[in-house]
Amino acid sequence: MSWIAVARKDFRDAIRSRMFWALAIVFGLLSIGIGGAYGYFTDELAASVPASEAGIGLVFFVQSPITIFIMFISAIICHKSIVGEWEQGSLKLLLSLPHTRSDVILGKIVGRAGVIAVPAIGSLVLGLGLGAALLGGSVLTSVDFLAVAAGFLVAILVYIALYVSIFVGVSAITRSSSLAVAGSVALIVLQFFWSVIIALVTLLLDLSGDPDWLYIPQTIMPNAAFNELLNASLSAMTEWPLSANAGDIDAVYASPWTAAVILLLWIVVPVAIGYWRFKNADL
Repeated sequence: MSWIAVARKDFRDAIRSRMFWALAIVFGLLSIGIGGAYGYFTDELAASVPASEAGIGLVFFVQSPITIFIMFISAIICHKSIVGEWEQGSLKLLLSLPHTRSDVILGKIVGRAGVIAVPAIGSLVLGLGLGAALLGGSVLTSVDFLAVAAGFLVAILVYIALYVSIFVGVSAITRSSSLAVAGSVALIVLQFFWSVIIALVTLLLDLSGDPDWLYIPQTIMPNAAFNELLNASLSAMTEWPLSANAGDIDAVYASPWTAAVILLLWIVVPVAIGYWRFKNADL
């Protein structure tokens, strides 16, 4: 399949670059530092709580900074994936080979996701392993911890695919690198301030008691939908309940399935719009 050739070339080019190895080193230091800090500073607490609870706490302590880091790295690596080659003229050369425009977009997504996933997963395994070892041997052998850690690693792959798809889609939609940067930054900033916007709207409209329908706007951003689905999925693996926006809402739409649909739309829609725009573009 032609898109595999595009993905392989993208991945091989990245491995030869200094950025890839710098990314791997930063990922490794960050994961090991976070996991080691948690294990070192909470080892006494771990002795007074079940091993599974200490281990799951480690996973969620690592999750927040790592997911934020992945979001920024995805924007940096992917925002010029299509538009950058279009500006340099190399896109015409790529399309002169037996590749369709859909092959180029899919290959870019897979290739750049691999560039991020390889150092991310390797580093997280090291970070979680070090943190668990510092917490005590019982954590490393805890079935709940191992299940949640494995589930978290799978979720990180989904998270990487989510943001790579979004930013490659943005790159295919725009016609200049500056617009791609602006679009990527705008999305990241909007996600960070979305909860503040929701709170202000709630205050201005005097929505006392947080009506059930607020679940949708609270979960509409990709990071919020991911966290909702992650918490629900990992809660199913253990007896330790994890917080979620759904809370005590009885509405049928306040469920992990809604978050999963939102997540899927964020993966598919930017790529679909980008492909439509790219397909009709005059190169």
